[in-house]
Amino acid sequence: MTTVAGPGSPFEDVALSDSPVHSRPRVDDVDTTHETVSCAQLSISRLRSGVTIVALAGEIDLCSVETVERTVLDAVAASAGRVVVIDLNGVGFLSARGTATLVAAGERAVRGGGVLRVVLGESAPVARVMRWVLDAGPVFATVAEALTERSGSRTGSAE
Repeated sequence: MTTVAGPGSPFEDVALSDSPVHSRPRVDDVDTTHETVSCAQLSISRLRSGVTIVALAGEIDLCSVETVERTVLDAVAASAGRVVVIDLNGVGFLSARGTATLVAAGERAVRGGGVLRVVLGESAPVARVMRWVLDAGPVFATVAEALTERSGSRTGSAE
């Protein structure tokens, strides 16, 4: 795993891994809602621990970005002071506005005393874009890694 932190980033760190394995919390630990919009699917899981997981799949483009933006920003606002995990492993395309949404969500999370964690394996389709936006937030290969990461800690070695 490679960990990179952007200077002045509102997030704790960015970790890129070559393991794109999805792992989900146990079903009895979550309250989940699903929504499909055009070419994207959204799933929001709220864990008993207070962590919110927003899993996105498909294409985050002109036909879906408004709903994705609203969902992500609302999840961050509703989780003030807590961890929000954004799982992008299923995203095949991420527009510039989608990327900007992640940056805005990270900034909003920090202002609210929380943390935004991005889940994205090294081989995920949008991993290349996220390397260009390293200060968009911490990036983990799996949801399990994002859930076990301690606030302010860094995993892996700096590149």
